[in-house]
Amino acid sequence: MSSVNRVATNVVFARQRELSADSLADMQKSLVKSSSGRRGETWQDYGSSTTPITQLTYNLEANRHYTRLNSLVQPRLEQMSTMCTQLEDAANQLISTISTDRNGQLLNPSTAFYDGLLTDIAAMLNTSINGIYVFSGQKGDTPPVNLAAQSGSTSPNTAYFEGSTQGVQVQLSDTLTITTGVTAADAGFEKLLRATRIARDHGGDATMMEMAFDLATQAAADIAIHA
Repeated sequence: MSSVNRVATNVVFARQRELSADSLADMQKSLVKSSSGRRGETWQDYGSSTTPITQLTYNLEANRHYTRLNSLVQPRLEQMSTMCTQLEDAANQLISTISTDRNGQLLNPSTAFYDGLLTDIAAMLNTSINGIYVFSGQKGDTPPVNLAAQSGSTSPNTAYFEGSTQGVQVQLSDTLTITTGVTAADAGFEKLLRATRIARDHGGDATMMEMAFDLATQAAADIAIHA
């Protein structure tokens, strides 16, 4: 699989806050109950009454731990969303420019524009924050896009991708871990890179430019889901 399901950043971290708040509320209730008077006739009775408090203490500390860890993930997911919006804009620029060239009978194709846009798209997909590459999945120390390895094929090809197709993992509790985010190997980004490459390399070919236009249109729709 080249992509993963993306869970909205605000939903992920709202759930984390809910888990922490629930543990704190339960602990407060147990503490009030335990301080209200005698808990039993034997040491065993008393011991059994303290077990829930011990467990709740653990749960609260665990949730605090996960909150601290996930605070490092949150900026990455937010930056990912921002870059997806910019990549959607790039797709729309590509569509507009291809349309202009086609209306001009492809007599003077915008080759320099396409070449620059291809570089810009790669740079956006290679965005990093706090030393972590946003679109590299779980291989965050590696830039995900290597244009030198991009295939000139008109068929789907992610030869340019050097990251991991496994998304970002967010652990919300001991038993709940979700995978979120999107990688540079996602179909929308692959289509955008391929469409731009085709437009750059085949600007005077009506059939190829029609293919580039269709791919760019599909890419814009695909990327919009993540923006």
